[in-house]
Amino acid sequence: MICAPRGAISKNELGDRFDAARIDAFLQTGPAMVDFFERETAVRFVPGLLTPDFHPQSEGAGIGRSLCASPFDASELGDLLSKLRPPLDEITYSAWESPPAPI
Repeated sequence: MICAPRGAISKNELGDRFDAARIDAFLQTGPAMVDFFERETAVRFVPGLLTPDFHPQSEGAGIGRSLCASPFDASELGDLLSKLRPPLDEITYSAWESPPAPI
């Protein structure tokens, strides 16, 4: 059933960019994507039970809507570790500890 998540990705959130067919395709095939990654790779997912909803006013909003990748020991990449890009500043704790940049 995709009604609740579809409401969260509503016209209120996307405005003119809302495409019902595309949203429905994403919601219908998302579980298969998660299954594929967990079956074919070392990636594992956990429910985002501690992730706040950044749009609590949206239909279907609430804690636990997010899906998060489980922590991964990058040393398992071996020689490929050097090809791994650094994380985005916006998602690292060090960025949160720094004062915001002046505008």
